[in-house]
Order: sequence, then structure tokens, then C-alpha cells
Amino acid sequence: MVVSQEGGVNYGELFAYALRSFGILCIGLYRFRDALSSITQDPSAKRYVITNPPDDFQLLTSDKVNYKYLLTFRYRSRVCTLQLTRI
Repeated sequence: MVVSQEGGVNYGELFAYALRSFGILCIGLYRFRDALSSITQDPSAKRYVITNPPDDFQLLTSDKVNYKYLLTFRYRSRVCTLQLTRI
């Protein structure tokens, strides 16, 4: 999944794609505080967290994703799930 410069992908699509394709559970987004401001207005480098946005929430190319990687495997005939967290 590639997000174009114009965006066009929403959070619900990202969530489903990441979970089905890679076993990655998306938790939320890190977004620039003034991401929608004009470039000429001296934008801030500070980000804020959006936890569990709605499915139709529009993604920006500058957004970063907070996620957990779920690794499922068999060990001694038992199914185990290991959570790897990216910080």
C-alpha cells in the first residue's frame, strides 16, 4: 500500500491491510500539530497522538503509525502469540 502525495487512503484501509497482510495491529497515528497549515507559515515539528481514529479518517503523507506486531507461531502443539512493540 502506497500513500500518494495527495493522500487518498483512510485509516480503516490501512488498519485492514496491515493486519491481513503482515499481522500488524495499528493502534493510532502521530500527526504534526499543524499538518494542515500552509508551508509558508513556519510549521511546528511537534506531533500529537490520535488513538483509534475512525475508519474514514484521512491519512496524510507525514503521519506516522503506532503499531504492535503480532507474531503467531506453534510451539509444542500450542499456538502462541508474541507482541513486538515498535517505540
